[in-house]
Amino acid sequence: MTEVNPGKTAASSTSSPAPALGMTDHAALRRAQRNANTLLWGIFILLLVLVGGVIFILPRYVSPYVSPPEPAAAQVAATNTPAAQTPFEDAQRLRLRDDAQNALQALLTLQDQLEQQGAARWAQNPFNAALALARQGDAAYAAQDYAAAREAYQNSLA
Repeated sequence: MTEVNPGKTAASSTSSPAPALGMTDHAALRRAQRNANTLLWGIFILLLVLVGGVIFILPRYVSPYVSPPEPAAAQVAATNTPAAQTPFEDAQRLRLRDDAQNALQALLTLQDQLEQQGAARWAQNPFNAALALARQGDAAYAAQDYAAAREAYQNSLA
């Protein structure tokens, strides 16, 4: 049978107690902690130097961002857009625009008929004058002056 010591338990008899640290072990632990602290301080200082470089030195070597220019069509649209119009003004503008488009449609129809009949040969001066008036109407239409465009188209029709 096994002998049991009255002051010891079964668990303590099978495992060995934790070794006690000696003076040399304490000195080695302190050196390792000092080395770790030195390494952490070095990393911290390196990070501070990098942040300082990004804040103070890097802006001298990087040019500021310049946004690309707007396309010409967007600039023209932005300058030709009237400031806040009322719904009544919008409706009036749309009505004038429709009138100008109707006059242009009639002009284009007449131009096709005259070109088929050879008007450029037998009535060159009046035909060219009518085309010049139509171009003036186109310019007014592009400038959103629909009343002037309609008038120019109607004069070209006459």
